[in-house]
Amino acid sequence: MKHFVFLFLFLLFMGRAKSQGAVIMQDKPFRYQHTIDSALLLSFLQETSYHSFSKAERESVYWIGLLRKNPTEFGTRFIRPFLDQFPEMQGPASRSLEKELRATEPLFVLLPAGNLKKAAEIQADYLSSSRQFSHSGPKGKTFKQRMEDAGVKDCAGENLFEGKADPLVALILLLIDQGVEGYGHRKALLNPAFTRVGLGVLDEGNGTMIMVQVFSCE
Repeated sequence: MKHFVFLFLFLLFMGRAKSQGAVIMQDKPFRYQHTIDSALLLSFLQETSYHSFSKAERESVYWIGLLRKNPTEFGTRFIRPFLDQFPEMQGPASRSLEKELRATEPLFVLLPAGNLKKAAEIQADYLSSSRQFSHSGPKGKTFKQRMEDAGVKDCAGENLFEGKADPLVALILLLIDQGVEGYGHRKALLNPAFTRVGLGVLDEGNGTMIMVQVFSCE
């Protein structure tokens, strides 16, 4: 199955980066063992906007939170088993990821935000209808304009994904960032400046999905 991963990272007053990539991997389930982190889940349940997220969007928020809560442990418990089960994903990108996660201290867990969820959903719908994977939105609005519409004034980032309808697998592929110069998706997910996240997940059928991740510093 081919998976597409795209990034546009916009940081006001700090420049911009854009990159994309595609990978082909075995079409089989990723098998892992995990006990739900109840404390982490509770932190999300206390956020009003979290309750409007779909099941896939909630799962995505959870996995991103688990990653940022303890990057080193996430690498051991999920990245290494994933690479063992999907050896075609092993290479310089995966090795750099494992090294980076071992060296990354715990980060602020991204809390769900309703305004970012709405922005992500609008973009997911647009990507599905237009079939043009771009960070430009309806009526040709740029990412900056879309974020301004969402009330984001300082800094924001966005990752786009199309592939297997599995939020954890999507997160891992964005982290590995195979074929993406500069590992921009990974940088967005591990950016210590970000504090909020919104998800737009659209089920395409046939076991695939479109996912939009939107991050902000406010």
